[in-house]
Amino acid sequence: MSWSGAKSGNAPESMISQSSNTSKYVHEEFKKTKDVYNLEDFEVRAKLGKGAFGSVYLVRLLENPNLVFAMKVIDKKTILS
Repeated sequence: MSWSGAKSGNAPESMISQSSNTSKYVHEEFKKTKDVYNLEDFEVRAKLGKGAFGSVYLVRLLENPNLVFAMKVIDKKTILS
């Protein structure tokens, strides 16, 4: 599957359906190799949406490109208020 069609704000439908279909199998493929993952461990592919508390992005784990996740980014001041 190619990521070339992913643009900010327009997540490819095939990736959304693939990620939801494979989410129940993540525990079988995902072998945690770190205690803490940082933004540098992921490739941000597309912006899925924006809400009152932050934005949600489609990301891919660099150490296992077959795994895709949704990452929510929240402003620190929103959390502290």
